[in-house]
Amino acid sequence: MNISELDPAPYLAKTYTPFLVGDTQHSMTGCNTLVSLHVQPARDASADEPKRYTYVSHSIKEFFDNVQKVPGKFTNDSAFHLCVDPQIQWLSSNQKVATVHDHPDLFKPHNTSGPDALAKEIIANITHDVAGYYMFLGDPISAGYKACLSTRFDWEQDKKIHNLSDASREKYGTAVTKQWLKVNNTDSITKLSMLCKQTLAVYPLEQPHYEDKVDDDAGTTFVSSHLPVQVLFALFVAALAVSCA
Repeated sequence: MNISELDPAPYLAKTYTPFLVGDTQHSMTGCNTLVSLHVQPARDASADEPKRYTYVSHSIKEFFDNVQKVPGKFTNDSAFHLCVDPQIQWLSSNQKVATVHDHPDLFKPHNTSGPDALAKEIIANITHDVAGYYMFLGDPISAGYKACLSTRFDWEQDKKIHNLSDASREKYGTAVTKQWLKVNNTDSITKLSMLCKQTLAVYPLEQPHYEDKVDDDAGTTFVSSHLPVQVLFALFVAALAVSCA
């Protein structure tokens, strides 16, 4: 089954991590640690103002506390919410198969150890606001991240999945993020998801090579490590055709 044809809520229910981010068309990633950045485009920030506001959330409670503290000056700016330590992933494929990945040991910082060190590397690698003021969601380590034209919020509370229907009414990433502040009794929230419903752009990074485990909903196995080979082969054939023309 193609992920784009499914309601994200069942995937959040099956996720054993507090955070699930990504998009409803290509990839959804669950993690225990979420790094967030609120970025002012250089043209809108004076020299004596901070151009970014960053934080790392290790729990649902910490995430809501962090969102509450985001300065108002960032409201009309972009926001990134990226998985630091991917624990589980669902990827759609050209075979329309939902697959699950569970390889947390692959996601480690280069120089030191721990998710906070990895979060610092992620922050350092995102040096500017590429697309202005959008919401950016996903997993920069293995599946890339997306700029969202519209965003869907779901959360698990009292063993039920809820949805914030008006999250996509806001245009700017930070304003979208602050829609979470409309939710009541956040202390009882156990999991939350932020997923692109419409994707403007994708920023993929190099992916680790491993075989996928098939999700309960899927019928066959799809090996993600085959995809880069297919892409390279297609590029090679295209280049050969041009040179022979």
